[in-house]
Amino acid sequence: MIGIAGVFLVADDSAAATSFSIEEEDLDYGKVNTSIKYVIEWTDAEGYKYEAKLYDSSGKAVSGGISNGTGTCTAANGSAVISVSENDAGSYKVKVVFTKGEGDEAVSQERSDSVKFVDPIKLTATISNTGDAERSFRVYFVVNGEKMDDSRQDVVVSANGTKEVSYEYITKNVSDGKFYLEADTTGLGGMIKGLGPDSTHNFYASANDYTWIEILAVVVVIILAILAIYIYRKPIRNYGKPKARR
Repeated sequence: MIGIAGVFLVADDSAAATSFSIEEEDLDYGKVNTSIKYVIEWTDAEGYKYEAKLYDSSGKAVSGGISNGTGTCTAANGSAVISVSENDAGSYKVKVVFTKGEGDEAVSQERSDSVKFVDPIKLTATISNTGDAERSFRVYFVVNGEKMDDSRQDVVVSANGTKEVSYEYITKNVSDGKFYLEADTTGLGGMIKGLGPDSTHNFYASANDYTWIEILAVVVVIILAILAIYIYRKPIRNYGKPKARR
C-alpha cells in the first residue's frame, strides 16, 4: 500500500513479468548416443510457442538432435522437458526460442545452455583367484580416488582362474588418471589378487579431450586464412622478356 497526498494506492504484486529459463535436469554432459534432459520453464507466458534446436561448436544447427523440442505454453506458468542427443562427441549448445504473435507484431525471447557429449573411456582390470574354491563378490571401480557407484558389478571368479572386469568411465573434462578395483567385502582373504590401491592402473585419455581438438581446428582455420592472404598479396616478379637465341 502506497500513500500519495492522502490517497492510498494498493500495489498489485500479482502481475509478474514474462520470463523463461532452461536448465539441465541432472548433468550437462553425457555419453554419445544417449539422451540428456533439459527443463524449460516459463512465467506469465500463456500463448507463447517454443522451439528448441541443437547447435555445434561452429554454430551450425544439428539435425535431429532434439526430441520434444516444440510446443505451446498453454498455461501462464509451466514447464516442459526436452531431450538432447548426438552421435558425435563434442561441445554443443541448446537454444530455445519463445515466440508470440505473427509477422511484424511477433515478439520473441531466446534462452540457451551448454551440453557436451563424450566418448566413454573403457577401463579394464583383471582379478585372479589363486584358491581352490570359486569366489563370488561385488566390485566397484575407484577412479582418481572417487568410487563410481554406477560401476557396481557382481563377479564370479573360478578356482585358480581369472576374471576381466570393464567399466565405461564418462567424464566431462577428460584427462589422464588412475583407477583400481575395490570389493564391497573384506572377507576375501589373500587368495583374490587385483583389488585395492596396490593394484592401481593408469589410463591415458588425451585423445578423448575434445576441447583441444576444437581449439586446434580454429588454429588451422586461422593459419589457412593467413596463408591465403599472403599468396594473394605476394608480388609477381617480372623477369623480363626472354632473350632470343642467336
